[in-house]
Amino acid sequence: MDLFRIMLKDTAGRPRLGTSDNMLGARVGVDVRPDHEGLVHPARGGISVAPEDPARFPPHLRPLRLGGACGLLLFRITDAVLGPNLAYRPDPKKPTRHGMVEPAASMLLEGYQAALAATSSAWTEVP
Repeated sequence: MDLFRIMLKDTAGRPRLGTSDNMLGARVGVDVRPDHEGLVHPARGGISVAPEDPARFPPHLRPLRLGGACGLLLFRITDAVLGPNLAYRPDPKKPTRHGMVEPAASMLLEGYQAALAATSSAWTEVP
């Protein structure tokens, strides 16, 4: 399944790594909430993506060329290349419009951030 995310890009043309809402990385307290041991867990949140069709983004996040108001770049990845440490989970409240790339198993927050960063070269900019 294709997954889409709005992000800034770095000088190499890949998604910019970081913990802002428009970067490839999770925001602590927003996207993920580590437990008292610093672990993040499956099915408890991750970075937001739109499944299958970028027109499913809400208007404020939808790219200009798709009738939205967002001037940032659109990137795509397939769930098949997320690797063993990450998993895609549809949002139970709106499964056709929103989902999350979450930890596949309980892991330290730093491990989750590293797993997200490791996908950087697999994201492609959608013209």
